[in-house]
Amino acid sequence: MRAIDLLLITMFAAVPVCIAQNGTVSVIGSGWNTIREGAKKGESQSSLQVPEMTAQNKNFQRNVRENQMLQRGMTDPNEHTIDGRSAQLEKITQESRTPNYDAKVGYSYFANVKNDNEKTVVAIFWEYRFTEIATPANVTSRHFLCGVKIKPGDKRELAAASILGPSNTISVKSLENAVDKLFDEKVIINRIEFADDSVLNRRDWKYDDFKDAIKRATSTPWGKEVCRIL
Repeated sequence: MRAIDLLLITMFAAVPVCIAQNGTVSVIGSGWNTIREGAKKGESQSSLQVPEMTAQNKNFQRNVRENQMLQRGMTDPNEHTIDGRSAQLEKITQESRTPNYDAKVGYSYFANVKNDNEKTVVAIFWEYRFTEIATPANVTSRHFLCGVKIKPGDKRELAAASILGPSNTISVKSLENAVDKLFDEKVIINRIEFADDSVLNRRDWKYDDFKDAIKRATSTPWGKEVCRIL
């Protein structure tokens, strides 16, 4: 698998790390971050009909300026014209068809690794494991496949984005507003593939368990991303 240029720059956070079996690749840092992409509220393409001018509406604006305290109790004469009522109905219709502010939420994960082996690494399978402190039985793991070339002694940041958060039970709002630490976090290197076609696999991690996910992740050409979620 070819090396892929780094795409994501994420917030650094120190968490417990795990070294791969036999210490061939060490994790020297890791973290995750919430990504919120806001979409502007849609704009209606049709224009509102301009109400007709009446003798009353000329005085209306002047009266409002002169007496702000009575503004709430006054009625715009335009509202009583046919065009005025039509404009109000059209405005209500357009607002009902206009989507509200849309915020897309995603998550970025990263692990800084070092190749302590004498062979060049070409692919790494790793996971970010979250254990809820309040409920230790709730454990969530996010698995990633990274196509990256790391020469002996070199360091590299593995980064990936996903719509899946660090928990299946804690809401996005709770994650963003949390003051206290919510998780015990650990990064685990599950599988390392080298340039000479040799493989180092963690003892209790099975490639076959992720075969479908790996096929799905590699079914489309890779762009600039380093990692994809499994």
